[in-house]
Amino acid sequence: MTDAEKIKNHLKELGKVQAATFPAIVTDVNEAERTITVKDSYGIEYPDVRLKASIKSSDDVIIFPKKDSNVIVAIIGGDEGSLLIIAMDEVGKIEGKIGSITFKVDKNGVELNGNQFGSLIKIEEIVKKLNTIENAFNEHVSEFNTHTHNAPQASSGTLATLVPLVLSSQNLQNTQVAQIENDKIRHG
Repeated sequence: MTDAEKIKNHLKELGKVQAATFPAIVTDVNEAERTITVKDSYGIEYPDVRLKASIKSSDDVIIFPKKDSNVIVAIIGGDEGSLLIIAMDEVGKIEGKIGSITFKVDKNGVELNGNQFGSLIKIEEIVKKLNTIENAFNEHVSEFNTHTHNAPQASSGTLATLVPLVLSSQNLQNTQVAQIENDKIRHG
């Protein structure tokens, strides 16, 4: 092996850093920055600890640990200023965005693609209830349309001529699940 090859190999060896991890306690969670602050067993605080591998990305899933919970921290590239959570004991919240789908899970429940439509419904039960209302309405319309109304007598003693009233010639169609279901979200 030439001297140049030996130097090159020694430089490669110097560049290799042993992966280091340490246990810590979460002292603060910064959801906006997607980082946390941790304190190790010696009482040293480390701010800006990453919760995911890349600093910036538009589609991601983030698991936020609970404050005061235990985590395992990895040192990235031997730089104690670059830290990443690799394990946690307690989850405080999960947030994510994959394409156009967003979600959040926390102690208050699950939110999918925002919350503008409110809570999820039991689709089969709501369709059954809507169909009951639609059928009752159709029965009332049919009854009204086929009912014979007695006309009061005119002042001359003859029967008044009534124009037949028809409330509607169309029935409501029963609601189908496919008409009101958001098939991107399932629950049960």
